[in-house]
Amino acid sequence: MTNGNVQLDKHSEAQSINIDNGNIMLMEKAHVYGGIQVTNGNIEIGESVLIEGNVINASGDITIASGATILGDVIYRHAGYLASKLEKDIPTLTISDGAKIVGTIQLYRPIHIEPKHLQSQITYHYKQ
Repeated sequence: MTNGNVQLDKHSEAQSINIDNGNIMLMEKAHVYGGIQVTNGNIEIGESVLIEGNVINASGDITIASGATILGDVIYRHAGYLASKLEKDIPTLTISDGAKIVGTIQLYRPIHIEPKHLQSQITYHYKQ
């Protein structure tokens, strides 16, 4: 999808979700068999959601609720040239207690991370 928001309701399933401009909201106990990706927008992952692939974002926030499981990586790509010039806010990755990321956190750009104790899971691909 190019423009628009996607909401996956409680107990719903999807193969994968890919949006250029918009937000993704995965409600409680949703299941994504692949990954999810947003270029310009936020990702909200609800309680007990299962994502079997990667979660990828470039310029928006990612919020992961308690009980959610991501079997792949959480990746913040470098924002495109125009987005990097227009985007003054640094996105935030918020991971609630009880959420599980099986992979790693791959950062190609600066972000804020809450909570801060997740440093052991982070791989930096840019100069800090």
